[in-house]
Amino acid sequence: MLSCVLIGIFLVHELLLPQKTDAFALVPVKTQGERCIYRDVTLRRNVPMAFEWPCEQVTCKLKLGLVKIRGCPPPPNAKERWPNRFYKWPGCCYKEEFKEVQDYDESY
Repeated sequence: MLSCVLIGIFLVHELLLPQKTDAFALVPVKTQGERCIYRDVTLRRNVPMAFEWPCEQVTCKLKLGLVKIRGCPPPPNAKERWPNRFYKWPGCCYKEEFKEVQDYDESY
């Protein structure tokens, strides 16, 4: 019951505030102590971790047993907030190799 209330509060906070313009996914994960386990990577609570492939930023929301995943396209201010991340998120969203994979059409 408490986890449902916490998830509800988190979703209201993340989805209804007007300054939020980026999209994200919330994914349930296993937790271990003060950390989340996502794709065999151990994440510290509330510390965003950027990846190159898949091109995403993942943040452990320990109390909820979830990770918050931001992918591409990143929020409008991402390049300014993380200017030195060319190979990892959000920089990988702008790389040509990644765009080719995104634009791949399986309908042929």
